[in-house]
Amino acid sequence: MKDIKQVWWQVWDQVWDQVESQVLSQVGDQVWNQVRHQVGDQIESQVRSQVWRNLEKTQERH
Repeated sequence: MKDIKQVWWQVWDQVWDQVESQVLSQVGDQVWNQVRHQVGDQIESQVRSQVWRNLEKTQERH
């Protein structure tokens, strides 16, 4: 499970960086910093819990 978590964080960082750069170019630093703290945490926890559930299901099948 540890390996999968490491992969997950790598993927998450890549995706987040892309989102961040796109949003930054559109809204600017100040707005993004506010949005990131509010929305980013919610999205991250939702996505992460969803991914964990899916990973656990696939692991059970093996």
